Amino acid sequence: MRLLTICCLLSLSACKKENWADVKPNNGLFGPQCVIKTPVSKSNYQRLVFSDNFAGGAGPCFTQKPTCNLRLDWSEKGACPFDESKSQYAGIANLDKCTWTIFQSYDFWASNALFTYDASAIEVSGGTLKLKILPNPNFAPVGRNCGAVDDTNPDPGQYYGTNCRLLAGGLDSNYFNAQTPGRDALYGRIEMTARYTQTTSNGGYPAFWMWPVGMGKGYPTLVTAEANPIVEMDILEFNSATSNDYLFQSIHDYVKGQDGTISTGTVRVDKTSDYHTYGVEWSPGDVKYYIDDCYTTEVTTGSPSNQGPAGTMSMSQTASFMMLNVGGSGGNPVDYTNHDVYEIQSVKIYQ
Repeated sequence: MRLLTICCLLSLSACKKENWADVKPNNGLFGPQCVIKTPVSKSNYQRLVFSDNFAGGAGPCFTQKPTCNLRLDWSEKGACPFDESKSQYAGIANLDKCTWTIFQSYDFWASNALFTYDASAIEVSGGTLKLKILPNPNFAPVGRNCGAVDDTNPDPGQYYGTNCRLLAGGLDSNYFNAQTPGRDALYGRIEMTARYTQTTSNGGYPAFWMWPVGMGKGYPTLVTAEANPIVEMDILEFNSATSNDYLFQSIHDYVKGQDGTISTGTVRVDKTSDYHTYGVEWSPGDVKYYIDDCYTTEVTTGSPSNQGPAGTMSMSQTASFMMLNVGGSGGNPVDYTNHDVYEIQSVKIYQ
C-alpha cells in the first residue's frame, strides 16, 4: 500500500450511479482511457462464503480476548497489551474476534512518524465498523520519537515507538491460531461497502487490500527470499490529503531483488463520503476491479506494468488475507486535530 501517481483515466459516464463524476485529464499524468467492463451482476462468483456485516452479537467471537498484531512484519502476533475492559476499548466489544486481528503498534502503513495503530480508534456500532483517526491523548512532546526503536526491548524490531501525535484503526484477517483463524481467499470476488468522512483538508489514507498468506514480511523491500512473485492487491486506496476524490485500484508485483512493478487504475467519485461497494474479481489469470455496478480496470498475467520497474505483471496463486486500515500517506502533511472516520458496512467473499 503506497502512494501512487495517477496514471490511468477511467471514463465513468457509462456507470449507472448518479454520483459518479467524469474525470478530465489533468497535469498530463493520465494514460489511455480504461474501459468499463461487464456489469458485476454477470459475475461468475455468486456463492457467498464469508460475510461480516458488523452487527455485533454474542458467543465466543465477541466475548473472547482480542488478538493483536504487534509489529510491522505481521509475523509477531499475540495477546493485546491492554486491558480491553477499560472504557477506551469499549468499541471492540462487538468485533468478530474469530476473524479480525487488531493492529496495535507503530506500523509503516500508519506512516509519517505521526500515527500509531491503537484499538481505541476502532469501534463496532450501529451495524458498521468505524476505523478512526484520533489525537493521541497520551502524546508527550518530549518523549521518544514516534516510530523510534525501543532499545530496552529484547526483540525491538524497527518500529516499537508509539509516542505518536495521532492514533489510527486497523485490522487484518490473517490466521493466528484456532481461536482466531481469520479469513483468507484464493480467487473469487472480494468486496467491501464503505464510506470515508474527511474532517480536515489534510486527511488520512484509508485502504482495503490483500497480501498473500505466509509470503514476505509485510513490507515490500523485505521481499528478498521468495522464489515466486508476491502480489499485493489494493482494492481501495484513497489519499485524502492530496488526491481529492481520486481512488487507486492497483496490483503490486514484488519479485526477488526488485522493489516491484505496479499496474494502477485511478478513478474519481463525486462523494467518497457516500457508501460505495469496492471490489475485485480474482481468477488465476487476471484481477478485475469494480466500484458499485461497474468494472473500472483490470490486470492480466503478462500485461505490462505502468509504474515502477519495467516488467510484466503476475497474478497471485496464493491465498491472501484482507486488511482494512486508515493511516498516513507518505510525506504528506496531516492535521493534528484530524478526526477522520473510515466506516465499513460489510466485507464479503464470494466464490
